[in-house]
Amino acid sequence: RIGSSSAAAKPPELGPTGGEEDLHLVNTAPLSALTITVAVARTAGIAFAGQYTNLPGGALLAAHSQGDSQLTFTYSLAAGQSLPPGSGWLIGSQYSGNGTSHPTSGDTYTAIATSGGVTSTQSGHF
Repeated sequence: RIGSSSAAAKPPELGPTGGEEDLHLVNTAPLSALTITVAVARTAGIAFAGQYTNLPGGALLAAHSQGDSQLTFTYSLAAGQSLPPGSGWLIGSQYSGNGTSHPTSGDTYTAIATSGGVTSTQSGHF
């Protein structure tokens, strides 16, 4: 539970050519700040393939980085934006593969949200 919101990891959609790890966000009060980080352990062939959200246009900024040990997806609420209450928010992080199965036991997420001046953190595994 993140203050007045919660984030839940959906079981990854996996295939031999890649996968997608999704977070579903529910907030019952407006969020004035939100940062979500998804870290995918780099196994053979894992590379960035895409990222998306269904939040209102321009509300969430997305970035990614690819290091030797992990692929990192970052989503941040844009300056001056707030996220209205909602229950259908989706954050999707996509990666490609090389035909080898990717174990998700090393894949994690952290969500940091601020609502009403209170900041809360939630972390978990996919």
